[in-house]
Amino acid sequence: MAPMHKAAEIGDLTRIVNLLDSGADVNDRLDSRNMTPLHWAASSGQVEVAELLIKRGAGLSIETVGGYTPLHVAAYSGQTETIAVLLSAGANLDALAGSTFFPRSRVNTKRTALHSAAASGNATVIDFLLVQSADITAVDIKGSSILHEAAVSGDSACIELLVKKGADVGAKDKFGNTPLHAAVQSKNMVTINALLDIGADINAQNNHGWTVLHNAAETGHVATLSLLIERGASLNSRDNYHEAALHRAAKYVQRASAELLINGGADPEPKNFFGDTPVHKAMLHYNAKSRDDFLAVLGMMPQTHEGLTKWRAQTTPVHIDQHAMLGA
Repeated sequence: MAPMHKAAEIGDLTRIVNLLDSGADVNDRLDSRNMTPLHWAASSGQVEVAELLIKRGAGLSIETVGGYTPLHVAAYSGQTETIAVLLSAGANLDALAGSTFFPRSRVNTKRTALHSAAASGNATVIDFLLVQSADITAVDIKGSSILHEAAVSGDSACIELLVKKGADVGAKDKFGNTPLHAAVQSKNMVTINALLDIGADINAQNNHGWTVLHNAAETGHVATLSLLIERGASLNSRDNYHEAALHRAAKYVQRASAELLINGGADPEPKNFFGDTPVHKAMLHYNAKSRDDFLAVLGMMPQTHEGLTKWRAQTTPVHIDQHAMLGA
């Protein structure tokens, strides 16, 4: 770390003044992440340092390699006092990450400081930014809303605050995922419950037709799947290929998921548009490393010697021990 960056991080005003008076660049970016001294001051909450750097000409819109301005960094780090200093100096409250210096780069995420605050699960900063009129409807380049970010963060206070302030609990990103999908995909029990308590649709489908139950069944996260079943998720909801959550569990050989779904009352023999049942999906995606789970999954579902033999004849070899599979 360059001397100026280190001094900014620890709040060494004297050192910073001496460096600047000796000709050091106030916007020095000799940092692996392209962070300026102001980024470091913003990250560590060094208010006086931030004020000094701004007074000496520090850029408010300079971006890191991730596309983040000092305001984004301060918001993610929970530094409300530094945020206030930056805004007073003219920082753009709704600046989009990656849009200034890297407009064509992968870091052009279009995330706002409010996204950053939500991603860190900091309700205090979220509230502060909203009071400053931050755009609660902002979405990033993937269409993720502020509530999507909060759903992953693990802070139910953020969820409750955002919805109270007008965030759409059913908002969908470009893939059709709702904040509840985001919470389930991150296996976050706290925000899953918070969203459901607020009224999130547990059976909402994304662009693939997947409900959150499809997602949970695929990952095999027992706690999440159990919670969704307990909260009333439809066990037999079908996606765009007419596949149920049990198809997903079988495809990924999620033994615990299959057991929970079947014991919960899911149809054990749902067929997709091609006539495939969960047994067929399990056979198509057999992996020798998960042989025991594979056999256990098959054992939970209706099947016949004739049906399995016929399916094997119609598909490419899956290298399953025939005697073990058919119980011969």
